[in-house]
This record gives sequence, C-alpha cells and structure tokens, in this order.
Amino acid sequence: MLPNLCDGDFVVSCKWPYRWLQKNHIVVVESVRLGTLVKRIVSVDKTHGLRLAGDNAQYSVSPDKMGWQTRKQVLGRVILCVRAKQQ
Repeated sequence: MLPNLCDGDFVVSCKWPYRWLQKNHIVVVESVRLGTLVKRIVSVDKTHGLRLAGDNAQYSVSPDKMGWQTRKQVLGRVILCVRAKQQ
C-alpha cells in the first residue's frame, strides 16, 4: 500500500455495514489464500463482490491473482492510519 501505508504502520478499522463499502475505500480483508491484507476497493459488483488492489501495483498482489472477495471477508474499513516511528 505504499506510499499511503508502510511496513510497521498501524491501522484502525471499523466494521461498517456492508452496503457502505465503496470504490476507493481502504479495507482489511481476510483472504482464504493470502491471509489478512490491507487493500483498496477498485470495484464493487453485486454478483461477484469486491475487487481489491494495493496502491503500489509493482509490489502488490494483483487483483487478478486475488480474485473477487466477498463482503463477508472484509474485517473492517480503515478509518485511521498511524505511521510507525521512522528510524
């Protein structure tokens, strides 16, 4: 999620009602194959669910590799980011 989030940063997320999830929201999602991830919603489809991507496409898992994620996999919408202390 560089440049918006860096390794070691903390996020606070809140479980919003699913209908409030929209394109460009940052969410914490539990992927069956990839574990817990922080990603941006790039599209919302009533049939397929959510298509997610990282902000740094060069180093992020591609939306094609992730596949569609269900709304039930969303652990919460990111509402606060806290930068890790720079050394």
